Amino acid sequence: HIVRNSEARPHAGQRPRANPIRRSVIARRYEMPSRMEVAYGPHALSTGGRLEGYAVAMALPEVWKFRFDPEMLVRYSPWARSSFDDSSWMPIRTTACWQSQGVYANGPGVYRLSFEIPGALDPAKQQVLLAFGGLGSGQGHVYLNGECVEWLVPVVDVTAKIKPGQGNTLAIVCLNRQGPGGLMGRVKLLTRPMP
Repeated sequence: HIVRNSEARPHAGQRPRANPIRRSVIARRYEMPSRMEVAYGPHALSTGGRLEGYAVAMALPEVWKFRFDPEMLVRYSPWARSSFDDSSWMPIRTTACWQSQGVYANGPGVYRLSFEIPGALDPAKQQVLLAFGGLGSGQGHVYLNGECVEWLVPVVDVTAKIKPGQGNTLAIVCLNRQGPGGLMGRVKLLTRPMP
């Protein structure tokens, strides 16, 4: 299914698809700071933005499930939980923006992936990070196993939420207002011994 801006925004003279008061409330609710304000704060684990002392535990699959959600209906459902049925969602590659994959619109989009990690990974002894190889414009949040972990920044600490040897569900909500949107690089799990 190809999604275009015309589906997300009404043309001139066309009645809006949602109450403008409700739209303004939603916009304020999901207002997020610039990524530059958070990406290089406490998340800059070493000088120059490069991570030192970390090993790649695994690369997550390139193809995830995706739903473009201009009316924000998905976010009022339990989409971050492992039990949520995303079988009707479109497949999408995380290595390119969603506009290059048939979603020709800006707005909110949701990514989901279920995956298992090796049981040998031990969060009690290792710090576990999610590293995003590339991010489009806009802002977002990262959810793991149904709980919000952090803003969508290049590196996210998931040590407290990851479940070794079990199924894990990663969900990303992106709010893209202009330019390329969504994930734009491979996502990897990094580890290093606890200091």
